This record gives sequence, C-alpha cells and structure tokens, in this order.
Amino acid sequence: MNTRSLQAACLVLIVLLICPTLTSGQELKPVQLLEPQIDTGRPLMQVLKDRRSSRAFSTEKLPKQVLSNMLWAAFGVNRPDSGKRTAPSAVNWQEIDIYVATADGLYLYDAKAHALKPVLAEDIRALTGRQPFVKEAPVNLVYVADFSRMGEGKVEDKVFYSAVV
Repeated sequence: MNTRSLQAACLVLIVLLICPTLTSGQELKPVQLLEPQIDTGRPLMQVLKDRRSSRAFSTEKLPKQVLSNMLWAAFGVNRPDSGKRTAPSAVNWQEIDIYVATADGLYLYDAKAHALKPVLAEDIRALTGRQPFVKEAPVNLVYVADFSRMGEGKVEDKVFYSAVV
C-alpha cells in the first residue's frame, strides 16, 4: 500500500473513531445506485491504447449511472449466487471496503446492495489525498482493508494482500 493510500485510509478511520457523533450520517440518505450498464463501453484493447494519465479533472458532479458503473467495476458483485466480486481478493476474504467521498459527504459502498450507505455528512475530499485537485474532484474513492476479515494470518501477509488492490 502506498503512503498516500495508507494516509487516506487512516484519516477515514480516525474520523470514524474520534468523531462518533458525526459518523451517524444523519443528514445523508442512502443512495440506491442504478443497475450497472454491463453491455456498453468500448473494447478493452481500444481503451488500453488510449490510456494516459491526466491531472486535469472536471469539478462537475458525476452522473449517477457513471458512479454506479464505476463502483460496480471497482468491486461490485458480478456473481450474485456466490457473492463473488468483479475484483479478486486473496482467499476470497473480501477485506476491502470502498468509501466514496463527495461534496455531500462520505459514503460506504455496499456491493451486495449496490448502494451507498451514509457515513459522514461532511465534505472531506480535501483530506483524501495530498494533491490540490482532490478537494474539488467530484468523487474520491478511499480503499480500506479490514484485517479482521483476513483470518489468523501474519500481519505482514495481511498488509501485503490488502495492498494488492
């Protein structure tokens, strides 16, 4: 896990642990995401050919369908009968949680319900990274590994496997 990811994960956990009165998400409502559009998009090879890095981002809110597709692709349930995900996890621990930071607040992605659960009714985007653009990006994803889901393994193995995301 890189330093920035670890710092962001720690920040989310600190907010959740130190500010229990803020963590109820009382002002936020759950967001039921739209069904992912799995029959659209460009061919993989074309996408890879066009891939490049950019540090210029729009501040416009993401359309709900785009957010829905993105979260499902990141770690959604693609085999409902078994609960298995679009992204693999070692030993199928499914130890990763994805927090979604928006201008409205912080949400936890519930992959089984394909919904966002309210966590914090406060804009913490500026705290999710060190680069200036994160405070205005419409969505920041924070990946957090829950070691309690990883059995009785060694701590160094848990760190290694959780950082593979």
